[in-house]
Amino acid sequence: MLDSLSYCSRCIPDLDGDAFRQIISVSRRNNAIHGITGLLVYGGGLYFQWLEGPPKAVQNLMARIHQDPRHDSLVILGNNFDEPERVFPQWDMEPVGAEQIHEVLIDAIGSIKTETNGALLELLLDHIQRTDGSLL
Repeated sequence: MLDSLSYCSRCIPDLDGDAFRQIISVSRRNNAIHGITGLLVYGGGLYFQWLEGPPKAVQNLMARIHQDPRHDSLVILGNNFDEPERVFPQWDMEPVGAEQIHEVLIDAIGSIKTETNGALLELLLDHIQRTDGSLL
């Protein structure tokens, strides 16, 4: 079984494109090792992330993210346990631009089979839509 989790956080003010690309590169390498998939949205000074994978791996990753100084004011939006399927099985940690996130989440909501992941995706979409207009 898998756990899925979504969160948002504020990023450090001086995060540039190179630093973001480095985050994605390291995340892809580490997530492949630990069986984690998901997506990361960055825009308007905020991160929104969806993580899914083995429960212990997701728990360990969130512990590292909580300690990462590039995050501030981290809020867990939702957490589902014992999910039978991945929402993003082919995405080792896909960066999704603010201009595409609405479409990506709507497509994901329409393609999943579990009600709990659908509810969590809708919650993530709602939080993104309520943030700074520069994100969407």
